[in-house]
Amino acid sequence: MGILYNSLSATTEIAEAAKDLLVKSGLEVPVFEKFEKGTTNYKPILLKVKDAGCDVLLVEGYFPDYVGTIKDAKILNLPVKAYVGGLGHRHAGIRPRTGAG
Repeated sequence: MGILYNSLSATTEIAEAAKDLLVKSGLEVPVFEKFEKGTTNYKPILLKVKDAGCDVLLVEGYFPDYVGTIKDAKILNLPVKAYVGGLGHRHAGIRPRTGAG
């Protein structure tokens, strides 16, 4: 599992707690990467997820982060089986912004 997270304190705390729980459960988290607020190019950190062979991607951030990571993952043809995020990825406006309809 790869975890990408926004550098703001709230999202960092959530990402760190998620990683701790996953590791305590015996799951590997080979990618744990922070990105700065306002990031628009997620491809470099998504390539780390791809190179590590992660089949699940957890993104902890805000609405623009979910849109950006989904768009860039599609461009890279990221082969994850599951994309997990906070509430923002369920927002009705995300589908049209990511090309999902």
